[in-house]
Amino acid sequence: MGSERVLDLMKAVNGTQYITGFGAKNYLAHELFENAGIDVKYMNYDALPWPQHTPEFTPYVSALDLVANVAPENRKAHLNPKTNDWRSVI
Repeated sequence: MGSERVLDLMKAVNGTQYITGFGAKNYLAHELFENAGIDVKYMNYDALPWPQHTPEFTPYVSALDLVANVAPENRKAHLNPKTNDWRSVI
């Protein structure tokens, strides 16, 4: 049911690519998207560490963590945006 809702939203905006987090690999009906001509990609969280208030760096936090801990002019240096095709994740 969740896959259909997301698919409907993608169709409503004429989307051609859906980028999601790894949690979706357990429930997303990838074939529905493929049949609709929508490419599914998974975020590859390859962030470069930034100072946090924890002993070890945790990249799987909200982007607000980067905003709160890093000066605006330095934020892009910590992001390394990549995606993986859904077939390589499943």
